Amino acid sequence: MTEQRKLLFNRLEIVGFFLYFIILFVERLLALIFSVHGGGEYALSAGNNFNTIAYSVTAASLAIGTALAVRPCLEMGKCLFTSRIFSFETRSLDLAVAVSAILFGGMMHTGFTLAGMQFAAYGCLIAAFVVRAVELCFSGRDKYLTIVSVVYLTLFSMTIPVAYISFMEMPLLALFFTAEFLAVIALVPIFGYMMYLFISEGVTNFSPAFPAVMLVLSGLTVGLKWTEEVNTFVLIFVALTVLCYLAFGIAIYRRVKSRSEALDITDLDGSDDDALKTISSMASEIWHEHYEPILGRAQVDYMVERFLSPAAIKEQVGEGYSYRFAVAKGRKVGFFAYYPREDALYLSKIYLYRTERGKGYSRVILDYLKEVAAASSLPAIELNVNKHNDRSIAVYEKLGFTRLREEKIDIGQGFYMDDYVYRLTIEKGEGK
Repeated sequence: MTEQRKLLFNRLEIVGFFLYFIILFVERLLALIFSVHGGGEYALSAGNNFNTIAYSVTAASLAIGTALAVRPCLEMGKCLFTSRIFSFETRSLDLAVAVSAILFGGMMHTGFTLAGMQFAAYGCLIAAFVVRAVELCFSGRDKYLTIVSVVYLTLFSMTIPVAYISFMEMPLLALFFTAEFLAVIALVPIFGYMMYLFISEGVTNFSPAFPAVMLVLSGLTVGLKWTEEVNTFVLIFVALTVLCYLAFGIAIYRRVKSRSEALDITDLDGSDDDALKTISSMASEIWHEHYEPILGRAQVDYMVERFLSPAAIKEQVGEGYSYRFAVAKGRKVGFFAYYPREDALYLSKIYLYRTERGKGYSRVILDYLKEVAAASSLPAIELNVNKHNDRSIAVYEKLGFTRLREEKIDIGQGFYMDDYVYRLTIEKGEGK
């Protein structure tokens, strides 16, 4: 994918998220102002408990959501008017939490609810998801997983029922209010988590637990409201989400799970010249694909020749490095290397082919490294990562690594490794 196209996709995604926050913020702010006395039975002044709860949730959601959105929005704003790329991978969690926080208020029906503005906001968010999916497809990610993920995520988002007032008789009234508020409380965070995974990895979560929770809570809410007014919109999307999951989600869940479970790790024989050439060739291909946009071709050529040539790898093995192949279904999909330091196991290299990323292999490798560290009585795993390697940083942070410090190393020929140092402390009992 060209840099120009990448920049275009990035800008469109920024605009989508910006518009979501701005439109929903304005609509909910107007709702707070004009719902005090306006809106008939939904007015705050009407004095019923539902309106008090809905108004309070909306106010808290607006305040918290706005506070959480400030930082990512400021960063997106800086990128929007420059040539910088906003890293959705490293900011995926911040965005997902902010989107979810303000969405809680959007799920409360107030006296002054502008449904058109709300749908416009949600439409902008979904548009950002679609652009993200297109970008990931152009980047070489698994198109099938990416497309199904964005469709499933969109459908799931529409199953969250808006909390409405009801005039049922007790005890059905208590059951209905409990069901609809539980639906919002449970499904908004689930949607936020699914969105976080999609933004950061390009594949959302297809666990059967999520559609099951949705089916129970949204289904119960719609069913109890049946005698008054059928929420046809939610009912349609509940059905579509279930159908999507049955048609694609179950198979994808099993596929992704089997991929991560089926990863084999094999040793590199440092005396095998063919194996050394294989791993050096893999390194060259992965480095030129992944690092050229970050470091430039000249530095990549230099670093591959100095650190990842067959001779360099053989020398490292002689110095105590352990090289391992990651093998899936009999095919080498990547490799990693490590060696023990005094207070940590140092992960020197971990590289996967572009088409093999986002399949859970990094976590399998990390579990293997935890076992190695535990066997050597080492309390942590450390690694270096380039400061501009946003996707890898996002993966490491998701796996539990925390940033220790910055490090700039002169590697000769006028080139530097400008890195962050990350560390993962191994909890007692892990890796055993």
